[in-house]
Amino acid sequence: MENLATHEPRPNFRSRSILDLIVQTDDPKQALRMQRYFMAAGTSFLAICLMFVCYLQGVLSMSAFQQSAALAMLAMLIFYSMFRSGYNLRFSDPNLAIPQMSVTTLVILYTMYVADSGRAVFVIMLLMAFLFSVLQLPSRTLLQCAGGILAGYAAVIGLLQHFKPHTLNLQLELLQWLALALTLPWFAMMGGFISGLRKQLRQSNTQLAGVLQRVQASESSLAQAQRMAGLGNWSIDLAQGSAVWSLETYRLLDIDPAEPALIGAPFLQRVHPEDRADYKALMALILSDSDTIITDVDTQFRITRPNGELRWVHVLGKPIRSDDGRATFLHGTIMDVTARIAQEEALTLAHDEASAARATLVDAIESLNDAFGLFDATDRLVLCNRKYVHNFTYFNRFEDVAGLQFEDLVRMSLTKGEMIETAFKGDTEAWVTERIRRHRAPVPEPSILQFTDGRWFQVNEQHTRGGGIVGIRRDISAQKQLEQRQAMEFAVTLLLAESETLNVAMPKIIQTMCETLGWDCGVCWHWDKTEQLFQRDDAWSIGLPEIAAFVSTGNQHRPTAEAQELIECVWTSGEPVWIENVVSKLMPFANAASSETSDVLRAAVAAKAGLRAAFGFPIKIGAESYGVMEFYVRDVRAQDNDLLSVARAIGLQIGQFIGRKAAEDEIWQLAFYDPLTRLPNRRLLVDRLQLVIARNSRHKEHSALFFIDLDNFKTINDTLGHDKGDLLLQQVAIRLSSCVRAADTVARQGGDEFVVMVNELSHDEEKAALQAESIGGKILNLLNQPYQLAEHVYRSTSSIGITLFDGRVVSTDDLLKRADLAMYQAKSAGRNTLRFFEPDMQAAVMARAELEIDLRRGQQDAQFILYYQAQVDRTGHWTGAEALIRWQHPKRGLVPPAEFISTAEETGLILPLGRWVMETACVQLAAWARRPEMSHLTLAVNVSMRQFRQPDFVKQITELLDATGADPRKLKLELTESMLLDDVEDIIIKMSALKALGVRFSLDDFGTGYSSLSYLKRLPLDQLKIDQTFIRDVLTDPNDAAIVRTIVALAQSLGLSVIAEGVETAPQIDFLANNGCDAYQGYLFSHPLPLEQFESLHLRDVHSINSGHSSAPTVH
Repeated sequence: MENLATHEPRPNFRSRSILDLIVQTDDPKQALRMQRYFMAAGTSFLAICLMFVCYLQGVLSMSAFQQSAALAMLAMLIFYSMFRSGYNLRFSDPNLAIPQMSVTTLVILYTMYVADSGRAVFVIMLLMAFLFSVLQLPSRTLLQCAGGILAGYAAVIGLLQHFKPHTLNLQLELLQWLALALTLPWFAMMGGFISGLRKQLRQSNTQLAGVLQRVQASESSLAQAQRMAGLGNWSIDLAQGSAVWSLETYRLLDIDPAEPALIGAPFLQRVHPEDRADYKALMALILSDSDTIITDVDTQFRITRPNGELRWVHVLGKPIRSDDGRATFLHGTIMDVTARIAQEEALTLAHDEASAARATLVDAIESLNDAFGLFDATDRLVLCNRKYVHNFTYFNRFEDVAGLQFEDLVRMSLTKGEMIETAFKGDTEAWVTERIRRHRAPVPEPSILQFTDGRWFQVNEQHTRGGGIVGIRRDISAQKQLEQRQAMEFAVTLLLAESETLNVAMPKIIQTMCETLGWDCGVCWHWDKTEQLFQRDDAWSIGLPEIAAFVSTGNQHRPTAEAQELIECVWTSGEPVWIENVVSKLMPFANAASSETSDVLRAAVAAKAGLRAAFGFPIKIGAESYGVMEFYVRDVRAQDNDLLSVARAIGLQIGQFIGRKAAEDEIWQLAFYDPLTRLPNRRLLVDRLQLVIARNSRHKEHSALFFIDLDNFKTINDTLGHDKGDLLLQQVAIRLSSCVRAADTVARQGGDEFVVMVNELSHDEEKAALQAESIGGKILNLLNQPYQLAEHVYRSTSSIGITLFDGRVVSTDDLLKRADLAMYQAKSAGRNTLRFFEPDMQAAVMARAELEIDLRRGQQDAQFILYYQAQVDRTGHWTGAEALIRWQHPKRGLVPPAEFISTAEETGLILPLGRWVMETACVQLAAWARRPEMSHLTLAVNVSMRQFRQPDFVKQITELLDATGADPRKLKLELTESMLLDDVEDIIIKMSALKALGVRFSLDDFGTGYSSLSYLKRLPLDQLKIDQTFIRDVLTDPNDAAIVRTIVALAQSLGLSVIAEGVETAPQIDFLANNGCDAYQGYLFSHPLPLEQFESLHLRDVHSINSGHSSAPTVH
């Protein structure tokens, strides 16, 4: 039954015939053909035997027998080889029925011809050969074959009649031929009919075999499917009380299929006792004809197999009812669900155990001090503790965030205050993308998250085996803040220790605190007791323009009664102050009647710049407040009391530094300065003298040392008293200091002796001597002026000795002795005079006097002319020119300004000379304005310090502009840095007045003087001009390159343009352009030229540009 159920093939034990063994082929059709061949061969062999009998009876001779037998055997071998090799398959009739019959017929006809008598036997053989093919060929073919046989037989009769008449019984042969002619067609017709019947029968058998095979395959498939599914089918005839089961049903119940199917009480015995009541109740409902009719059966119960094994079965059924509603037939399926029930029980148990394990796991991760999160392979949160939920979202339970994507949690974290790294500031989406990338590709090293409320988290993440991510986030806020503050305090301490002054340390302190704490900007203010306001000392900010604009807004801050800003709150309380959001600080002013107050509030300016949180702390020197430091950031941040404590300590530390430096300065003053006059004493003088000697050695410059002794000083002490003598010494010190630059030195040697050291004189010794003589004359003239000594007016003279020195090795004592000897020479010459240590220097003084005479004559004779040098932009287009004076001396030739300007400056001739230059320049501007090709050009004019110091300088320029009609916007005045040393306020007033007219200003030779940056930013400048000494070696000297970059950066920060003079090569242009300098002047574009040549060259350049063939150098 097992094999039947699964349709496994039974082994074939049928014995094989000898013919089967001879055939030995796997093709059943070919085997059948060969079997037919062997049957035909057997018939041929029988015919040979008959021929042999004919031989024995004398019908055939031995030779005839042998020939016929040989032909028959040869034909048998040929056909066998064809069937054996499969050659027969190449023919349309693989059975080779016609060829076999034809060969056989020919052999028989040949035998009939050679036979002496008894040809009736061979006629029978012909009939046998024909009958052999009757069942294989159709009627038409058989008729053709019959015709062929009859024709052959007739031919044999004809041959016998002709060649062997003695062996022929013509009447008998004709009778046999006639009988054969009547028989063969009949056999052909009958054979064709039988062949058709056989063909139809074969087709019917084939169809029936196919149907049977499909039925068997279907039954086999059904049985196999039921076996695989463990599903059997059954049917019960309730009327007859009989049942039919499938093989799988028998197998499920472990009952022999030969036994009848169980029904009723026998089957009930197989149902588990605990399930019998439910089974009986179900059957009762099925058989009931009450109103409650069951249309479908779906139940599960246990059965007991004969071997005692207990199995769960799932039964589905459907009753078929008669017209009166009674169930007459019931059919359905039965399935063994023991394994499923066991799995469900195991799953239930596993679920219970998993729930218990999950509860244990949840308790475990909830007990962690760190935030724990687990994500699946799709980045969804599958498990976390409350710390994770609370720290990074606004929810409190895991259920509120379960299943959220990591990206969603990152965005929640950002709203909770997660800070974006500096590199991603202002681009939230880029930061979210970066966080997701780091999350999906975790690295062994932990990452750090910072929050605006001061929290820090160390994040450790790694992949799980299932492709998810598990992460631990540890709160390291306390540790990180402690490290930050310790590092900041250490950095501030180190900066203060390494800095000489507060001005050096403070910018670095602000930057360090901002970068360490993650704040965007900081400003330091000090209280000006005189002006009663806050002065801005230093500031630092990140690279955002709006924040940089905020910190640079206003150099002063005056406290107001209307509003208590951060600075005032810190100053008045003397304690650190924190503002979580400056916008809320503005709320009291939101509904004010006038918005003027809120518009000027520093908090309002900060809010417009995008800043929110702020804190400030005082700088105290002991109990006295010195100033306030304030810091701002773009985030809203909760107050951090620990940070305020550190800030308080830093404020005290800075105050201690200021106090210590003040004490050091006082000690320095006592050690290196004269207490009476506050001038450097001999010790500091000697120190500075050594530095100047070393500097002159490097720069090949000259300096002058003036030894000044007051004439008859003893008289004032004797007549007016020592207090009046001290007062005289103090006033002398003031006058001497006013005669020199800030870079020079005025020292008190002792008693009534003073020493003045003037630096940076000319490289040429003769010119340096002239400069020194001029300065000495100024000193003599100034010291000769009356002194007001209390109620006394006193006049005093002085004697001055001068010595020049350069970088040649000489001791400071020797220099002082030389100056002292020269001073005594002056006293010997009658006092109130000056003398040089070297007598040969008198020649230089005489040469200077001669130059002064020539200058006056040259001015009277109009020997001065203006040359013009082009100024271009980065494209090579001419934008303007600089007017450069030249002296066309009748004997000296063309004299450059370097040889006479200083003398003109010292003698005062620079004033009329400068006015002539200014007037000529204005006239030229007006002339250019009338020519379209020249009208765009500006003209730069150098202004000397003495010229600019004139009280009516603004009036002079205004009158010249009005008189010439020149456009003030085309006039650019070039000032030197030396002009900024004294009376800056007067300079600013004059510049502002001219600026209002449209006149522009350029600071000439920037970087070579001593301009103060604090004053520089106050001047209404338009342009800085980089001195040619920096441009010359800018490509080879890193120091020059650094200076140029610094000047350009400074100009850009002040909103000024930059022009470089002395540009001579294209690589210099490329360097300047790459560093932000877009205007140039130098020999590369144009030498200083007379007006006609300048205009001609400019016109050629304009024509070249218009034609598209400009040869002007451009930036590459």
